[in-house]
Amino acid sequence: MKSLLIAAAFATLLSVPAAADAFKVGDLGAMPSRRACVETSAKVLETYVAEHGGLSTSGDPSDPQSWSFYGWGLRPGMTDAVIICPIVGNQVNAFYTLHSSGDAGAKAADVTAEHIRTLWQDLR
Repeated sequence: MKSLLIAAAFATLLSVPAAADAFKVGDLGAMPSRRACVETSAKVLETYVAEHGGLSTSGDPSDPQSWSFYGWGLRPGMTDAVIICPIVGNQVNAFYTLHSSGDAGAKAADVTAEHIRTLWQDLR
């Protein structure tokens, strides 16, 4: 009886569709200050929405306590992004984190990451 229950539970798990979430992180490099990092993050994500599409951006580069800027529903797909500007050692460094879902989530995250890296180099 116990093995029948285990088999039934296993069969149920196999029949549930897998979530197609994709996460991607990357290092954009050192920056001279947190403010410069967040201002560049804002330029990058606002330009991304204007050039490639997306729903919106949020964050406040003028807030001295701020160290992140967000992009929502970036295309392709619906990829959410955050660029953070923590102090690592004695140096401000920029990192991005992406989340995308759906059947093409991994591909959308890869394309979004490439666009962000390109814009970061162009707008720094």
